[in-house]
Amino acid sequence: MSGDSTPCNKHPIREETEQMRKTRAELDKMQGDIGERLAAKILVHEMDLNGEPFIPPYGGLDQVYRDRNGTLVTVECKFTTSGISSLNKGKHIPQGTPEHTRRNTRLMQDPTSSQFSPENAKLGAEIDRVGAENIRSMGVITDPGSLVTTVYELKGGNWQKLRSFDNLK
Repeated sequence: MSGDSTPCNKHPIREETEQMRKTRAELDKMQGDIGERLAAKILVHEMDLNGEPFIPPYGGLDQVYRDRNGTLVTVECKFTTSGISSLNKGKHIPQGTPEHTRRNTRLMQDPTSSQFSPENAKLGAEIDRVGAENIRSMGVITDPGSLVTTVYELKGGNWQKLRSFDNLK
């Protein structure tokens, strides 16, 4: 084509699409990090939970705490406008469910898994010992527009709202 200075071996649309994918992945990670930091602050300072030694892997449980009675609490964090329904979009099993927790505890104890660390293996073994159905499961959802964070707990297979927090106050 006359006037086209793009070399034949360059595909600007393909390159731009790939750059957009990378940028989107970076933004998704940044949003996830913001949601997890807000959740940690609220769970420790407002919900009276204590953080457990845990290395959060990509694609696994987001956070693990212990309540004042010593019960383990697994947490899934989201920074989304989709609300609690976003926890039902797990890759394999809805997040927060005992099945989801059991799947992750197996991976946390598998030395070949990216979810493995000595700390994670210890927590995974404890969860397996007491049973995933005997620990607490929370979902912490932060709306990126309002910065309101809502804490839910899974009880009887349903997410029940515990409290909401306005992070701008």
